Amino acid sequence: MDPLPPLLHVSVTDQGIGMTAEQWHRAFERYYRADSSGSIPGTGLGLSLVQEIMHCHGGRATLSSEPGQVSVVTLTFLVNPAPLESQVAGWNHARHH
Repeated sequence: MDPLPPLLHVSVTDQGIGMTAEQWHRAFERYYRADSSGSIPGTGLGLSLVQEIMHCHGGRATLSSEPGQVSVVTLTFLVNPAPLESQVAGWNHARHH
């Protein structure tokens, strides 16, 4: 059985008003705004862009939230140490020559 690949998790917490389950299920849709009153600025593109960027890098973005609570976006990156080690070795070689 192959071991699970190493993962890096980064969580970002806001100070907002939270979202209902219906709202956070739609939060990654382009132009979706949980607050339709217009009292909170934004375009509804932020989380959809985050999700696209994470997808391009082989990762994922997830969201958890409840009304009246903070929202937490967690970014999960696949860590591939071999390319990173070779990049660092290349940078060190270039710096010393």
